[in-house]
Amino acid sequence: MTKPTTKDIIWKTLSGAPIEIHDETSNTVVSGKIWELAVVRIKGDYIGSREIGAGNLISAYNLANTMHIEQGLEGLKIEEFKQILNELSDEHLIRRRPELVRQKFKVV
Repeated sequence: MTKPTTKDIIWKTLSGAPIEIHDETSNTVVSGKIWELAVVRIKGDYIGSREIGAGNLISAYNLANTMHIEQGLEGLKIEEFKQILNELSDEHLIRRRPELVRQKFKVV
């Protein structure tokens, strides 16, 4: 069995069931608003969903960072994490939410 790469760990965490973060103090829910899966889920409790929860993003970063440290490497920098997210996007595994992309268009 091959050892999972940082990208493998991040992808596995992002593609799992969406995990939202509930702030009991302010009674609000923090959700992932930038990224979603490029293709809807085809199995599990969230069939048809593309959502990537804020908890998934935080967990993916924390797991990848821990993996780096356990391997005797420097911790994962946030820029490296963003680069991996962009690579997953280039591979059509995740994408920026279309409604956010559309907000950046300017009508001339």
